[in-house]
Amino acid sequence: MVVQPVAHALIATDGSREAIAAADVFRGLINPATLRRITVVSVARPVHCCCGFWMWGMVGIIPQPVVDEIGRQATAAAQEAARREVAALADLPVTIKTIIRTGTPADEIIAAAREVAADLIVVGSRGHGGLRSALLGSVSEAVLHRAPCPVLVVRPTEDATQPPRGHRVPARPITLARRQRQPALTAVPLTRS
Repeated sequence: MVVQPVAHALIATDGSREAIAAADVFRGLINPATLRRITVVSVARPVHCCCGFWMWGMVGIIPQPVVDEIGRQATAAAQEAARREVAALADLPVTIKTIIRTGTPADEIIAAAREVAADLIVVGSRGHGGLRSALLGSVSEAVLHRAPCPVLVVRPTEDATQPPRGHRVPARPITLARRQRQPALTAVPLTRS
């Protein structure tokens, strides 16, 4: 198999330890001679004005000012996650841009990758089990199956704790998957000596 050089990587972040681990592993795998651009994307989940709740027998509708404030906080958190990621990558001799979006994370990551013509998408995975992923959805899995380019998914080890920024997160072996002309995905195990 011929591995294409990565000139433009899209790194998806939510500020989690899994996203940090994915970016750290990516740094160790890239060829600085071919990498030209990095786009960091962070997605704030939308808060709809008709949010309702039912808890302990109470039914109600969340007031619009509360919904607006939750939306502002979600956007601020996405901006902060992207800012931290850009700061951690700032020593790389490449152009780094950020995209902050609101929507369903997998959909927005895929749309951003198409818009910027990324050669590779880098995402972290929380490693939820089958039932939890079925109920909550798996961003990394959705991106992996619908991405327009190869996807690097990194899952930290179970004993990894949130390190201070700039310290490496222990990561499990990773898999780079890419779509072939056939509908099936091929997986390429990546290891560093």
